[in-house]
Amino acid sequence: MTQHVGLDREQAEWELHEQEIKEALEIYQWQIRVGAWGAEKSGRYLLNGTSIFVVLMGLLVGWLTIRGDDWTGFWVSNSVCLFVALFARFLWFADYHYHYHLTEKGIYYTQQQVISENAYTVVRTTAWIGVAVCVLAAALIGPLAFVGAGAFALMSFSMTNFSAKVSIYGIYFGGSYNIVHLKNQEVIELDSSDVSRSYYSGRLYCAPDEKSCLFEQLQSVLSEAKVIEVKRPKELLTYDNESSFHSK
Repeated sequence: MTQHVGLDREQAEWELHEQEIKEALEIYQWQIRVGAWGAEKSGRYLLNGTSIFVVLMGLLVGWLTIRGDDWTGFWVSNSVCLFVALFARFLWFADYHYHYHLTEKGIYYTQQQVISENAYTVVRTTAWIGVAVCVLAAALIGPLAFVGAGAFALMSFSMTNFSAKVSIYGIYFGGSYNIVHLKNQEVIELDSSDVSRSYYSGRLYCAPDEKSCLFEQLQSVLSEAKVIEVKRPKELLTYDNESSFHSK
């Protein structure tokens, strides 16, 4: 109970600070596209490699199902695996687009998955088809039809309103800062000495060739901030506090 009260109080404080950040003079803004599993190269390789592995498994399973001149199993297996790989990579694990705004009071930014409206339309249409199939099955077979297709029905209903979602996050400046960044990569940890509130610190992303300009602008606001370069992702854990605060 006490923990919930503390979180509610912190949320209320953040909402006030968020307004301060947005109303303050804007100094700099930047945008970047980042992979679903973070900006580290290892995350990108793992995500793309997993998608390729699923397709290759489809080829292997399909090859094993060939019976003489009957290639039906091969094409079905490959089609299913290719669909799953593409669906997972470009819908479930699509890249994220970040738009940052640096002001005198802090940083606020939006996060949105990079998915085309055509993809959303395909998913919503497929979901409605799934709903129709479930209703038809219930009409022909009765309620027992949902015993085997209950999960599919729930998933279909939940995806009929599938659409783009924009999340808003932010960091309110407080305390002294270390600006810790991963060499030749996009990851930046903005680490505050004041750890009493999660919204004082957070992780940012910025293109490597734009970092020096961003650091200069950050230090114009955070005059005592130190820029620290690290070479390995695990070294960031030393500075990794709670992530930026999320607006409801």
